[in-house]
Amino acid sequence: LDANNLPTRGEYYTARVTKPLLGAIFSSGQELRNTLYSSASDQIVDAIGDRPVVSFTIDGSAADTAGIQLGHVLIKVNGEEVMS
Repeated sequence: LDANNLPTRGEYYTARVTKPLLGAIFSSGQELRNTLYSSASDQIVDAIGDRPVVSFTIDGSAADTAGIQLGHVLIKVNGEEVMS
């Protein structure tokens, strides 16, 4: 795990969303254990915990054009850490 207590194989990036509608649906890592994260280790899913995970994006939405993809974990919003 890295300094944020998340799996080390991911990458961090900053996305700027300027439209009022993000166009993404979030679920927790625990909620996605049997679907999106079915092949992930328990350690990875436990590290993600209740942090919001992108479980759906709308094509052409602000999330889509910002590069937000299925499985991305929301870490911070406007510099504030997100835990759930």
